[in-house]
Amino acid sequence: MKRFLTIVFVLFILLRLTGCLPQNEEQINETDERELLISSLSAEYPTSKNISMVGPIKDFREYRIVVVSYDDFSDAHFVDYRFFKVKDNQIEFFGGGGGQAQLSQNIKLSLSSGGGTLENNEYYLITYGETYSSEITRIKLYYSDGTISEEPIINGGYLVVKVGGNVGVTKVDALDNENRIVYEIP
Repeated sequence: MKRFLTIVFVLFILLRLTGCLPQNEEQINETDERELLISSLSAEYPTSKNISMVGPIKDFREYRIVVVSYDDFSDAHFVDYRFFKVKDNQIEFFGGGGGQAQLSQNIKLSLSSGGGTLENNEYYLITYGETYSSEITRIKLYYSDGTISEEPIINGGYLVVKVGGNVGVTKVDALDNENRIVYEIP
């Protein structure tokens, strides 16, 4: 029996390595995922220009979340978050949220939030945005329940997912490399 299991295991490994068994498409490398996302986002936003991804890509339950920055046909600037999955080297989008981001040249940081209730009645809040100043390296979010979340700026943006409690963001500090507040909302 031991020999049989060893042979089956070796055959499984060989078939997997040669590509004869299906690979988990969810686990493509980050570079390939980003290239696939840019291509898919261009198709998803056909009348938009200057489409880019800002912030990190994060996992949330069975989905991944990406933050998208773009200009529409009237040159208004928007930032959205989108849920997605990768399957068979294709991106499938599952909704999200967004809105107009930079309404004035004086704004150094955009702030948007969206959320909902999970099937177990647990609330989630997605807070996201982009920076318009290279001096901003981190953000600090203050929530209505008294908790604080500090996140780095990645690719010119941020994405924070908070699960639990029906909370909202009450204040945001944009920090520089020396933890000085360089911009705040409100």
